[in-house]
Amino acid sequence: MTNAWMIRAGRGGIYSEDFEKGFAAVGWSQLGDLSQYSSTEHLRDEYIKIYGNDKPSATANALAMILKFRDQIAAGDYIVSYNPETRNYLLGVDKGEYLYQPDFIGDYANLRKVEWLGKVSRDQLPQKAKNSLGSTLTLFSLSQETIEAFLTIFEGRAVTPQEDEAVETDSAQLKDETVAQSHELIKDKIAALLPEEMEELVAAILRAMGFKAKVSPRARIAVSM
Repeated sequence: MTNAWMIRAGRGGIYSEDFEKGFAAVGWSQLGDLSQYSSTEHLRDEYIKIYGNDKPSATANALAMILKFRDQIAAGDYIVSYNPETRNYLLGVDKGEYLYQPDFIGDYANLRKVEWLGKVSRDQLPQKAKNSLGSTLTLFSLSQETIEAFLTIFEGRAVTPQEDEAVETDSAQLKDETVAQSHELIKDKIAALLPEEMEELVAAILRAMGFKAKVSPRARIAVSM
């Protein structure tokens, strides 16, 4: 089975039109040539020295993406990148070569050679594929189902009615799950408030409802119309 990857330059997944020169790129340029790091520990130490380690989980995620970019992507893997301005995805095939070339694609010195096959409009993708592409990570893997959706559209094949129906069902289920999860997260936040914070929250809600409300020095809420 051929693997597939989304690659976008920079934190938050910035798209660069320079990708169309035949490359996909990521940042972390201050690390220099990634091939110089003989071990994960060596890479981690240098990463922390340069970028800090305020959030260890963020550091771990960054290191995982760096190593995937350098080592796990292989020749023949599908590569996808997104241009939010045109709402088009670039679809290509990795050529199996990592390169370090500063100033070739902006500030993104770590490159992989890619043979771009063409573009796919986001508007043509089924909702399930769109949902799977929502991450803002610089690099993440794509499911076989998602890359098949790209290939179906790229090759001019139509989505069947059965697939359309499944997409609508998946979309409705995702919406319900997201709403339910959001409600629980809000409850968690409210339950964790200190008494003083709860008073401020209640006063803010009353103000939003059109009342004049403030927390009194005695920690009592005074309300008036």
